[in-house]
Amino acid sequence: MMQQSFHRLVATALIGLAAAGVVWLATGGYQTGPDLGRTGIRPYTLPLTAGVATDAEIAFYRGRVQKAPDGFMNQNMLAAAYMKKARETGDPAWHALAARAAAASLRAMPQGNPDARLIGAQLAIAEHRFPDARRIIEDLKRRHPTADVDGVFAAIDLAQGRTAEAERRLERIVSGSPTSPAFAQLGLARAARGNDKGAEAAFREAITREQPGERLTSADARTWLGRMWLRRGKLAEAEALFAEASRIYPGHLPAIGLAADVAARRGDFASADDGWKRVEAQRHDPGPTLARARIARAAGRPADAEALWGAAEGRLRAELAKGVVDHRRDLARLLLDRARPGEAAEAERLLAAERKVRGDAETLDLHAGALLALGQAAEASAAVNQLKATGAREAPFIYREAAVARADGRALEAVGLIATANALDPTFRQDPAFEPFKALAP
Repeated sequence: MMQQSFHRLVATALIGLAAAGVVWLATGGYQTGPDLGRTGIRPYTLPLTAGVATDAEIAFYRGRVQKAPDGFMNQNMLAAAYMKKARETGDPAWHALAARAAAASLRAMPQGNPDARLIGAQLAIAEHRFPDARRIIEDLKRRHPTADVDGVFAAIDLAQGRTAEAERRLERIVSGSPTSPAFAQLGLARAARGNDKGAEAAFREAITREQPGERLTSADARTWLGRMWLRRGKLAEAEALFAEASRIYPGHLPAIGLAADVAARRGDFASADDGWKRVEAQRHDPGPTLARARIARAAGRPADAEALWGAAEGRLRAELAKGVVDHRRDLARLLLDRARPGEAAEAERLLAAERKVRGDAETLDLHAGALLALGQAAEASAAVNQLKATGAREAPFIYREAAVARADGRALEAVGLIATANALDPTFRQDPAFEPFKALAP
């Protein structure tokens, strides 16, 4: 089975690394963490130093590959380590290295090497080439009918707005392999479906089943649950989980950024900017810069916001000029945030192209916003209806629906939608992302 094959590869890696003195499974290392009393989540008590250092893992397999370049399994393990490093740092340069190692593996073993092809699919997902990823996995499944690739299919389904299919696949996975990573992914799928209760149960199960050496997954599960709570206005509970995630996995960038969002909702724009600045220093995408621009605008520093938008725009346009399209949606978001006259048309074109490869709720919401800015209320309404079909329930999505309803002459419906959004997330109006909806505020 595909996932079992990868589990065997990981097990082989751990044995080899342990023999080389690279793996350490400590028996201590617990430190006192944040007060989690209001969350109902137990503190993390597993060793904080358990697992494999990714840099050491990379060095180990680089050495193996240098000694035997045709060893396809070592190339696969090196590629997997590069992908792990990319996940940790957000630096796409690691994807290029992973692609090179996977290609070398396929040259050494063109047939009977499904793991290298699986890495190719994961690279396509990371680069937002979702139709390519689906084609790779479907081809892999034809070549290896017994391969268990539901997890990769689920990731593609989520990106393309097929939330029900993603949830069904992940339910099958946890029924056969009830691991912490599987339950964490199920939590994401349920959250994308608007199933808060089911998502929370899955994230809690992921935390219950965590193992030593899975600290990144442990931090992720808490961060994703905290993100869901943040978007329901439960700031204290979310903040506690982000702090715990950072204790488990120091430098966990999603937790740092989301903790900054909590600070912004509390009006502490200095701390919010500091948090996103920390993330910006480590990540190699424009997301943190766009977050800082929104914070600057909310803090009454329009010149700083313009400077940040300008810096991010330069990077994004340079990437697009090179044919890199995975930040197309980021540029569209920037243009809609900045809201200069005439820029909505470019944002709409970018998002229309993006919808051809992914149809998740965020893309649909942004496209609805661009269409509405162009006065195309009927087209915006169609995008909103497609978004609602995913099941996603977030305050900004509901505010967007209210804006469309108002533009369409359905004022009373808009009032009801605003009330629904405010009840769902009572603190969204304090979020810097609320700016486009201020005209709707009662």
